[in-house]
Amino acid sequence: MASGAFFDYTTALRLAPLITASATLTFAGNQQWIFELFTRADLAPQSKTFLPAWFRAAFWIGMPKLAGLAAASALGGVLNLRGGAGLAGASGAWTWYAGGAVLAAAHVLFVPALVVRAEGVVGDGSGEGRCLREMKGWLRVNALRTLTVDAGAWVCFLVAAVKTLGPA
Repeated sequence: MASGAFFDYTTALRLAPLITASATLTFAGNQQWIFELFTRADLAPQSKTFLPAWFRAAFWIGMPKLAGLAAASALGGVLNLRGGAGLAGASGAWTWYAGGAVLAAAHVLFVPALVVRAEGVVGDGSGEGRCLREMKGWLRVNALRTLTVDAGAWVCFLVAAVKTLGPA
């Protein structure tokens, strides 16, 4: 069974970073639309009251999951570079796996800016509304990260998978 007769490990290796990058992109996109709801004018009065406590719980639960997905994508890209340089190199996918790995790893470069804004959101216990301004700042950074490094990693891994698994 370990011979690959029932399960093609190479195909799984080639697809793994695309799958985790898809999950990263989906998770980050969902964060965007869910957290944007709190900044709507019709919800602002309630958001001022419960957003700090709610975001504290949601951010610290979600951040490790999203960082883990980004790390899994970067690791998957690196494993494709190390484990299958022949196939990835022959098909022209090597640079795409490398680019995807770099972009997936770059996801963490946005963490400091997001943490500062998250602290601003959760630190507004007075209900004065500073949390809404900080949430809008968090959303801008999250959107920038999602549309640049997360989407870029996904595109790189998609091209790499097509180059390695598609018709010769």
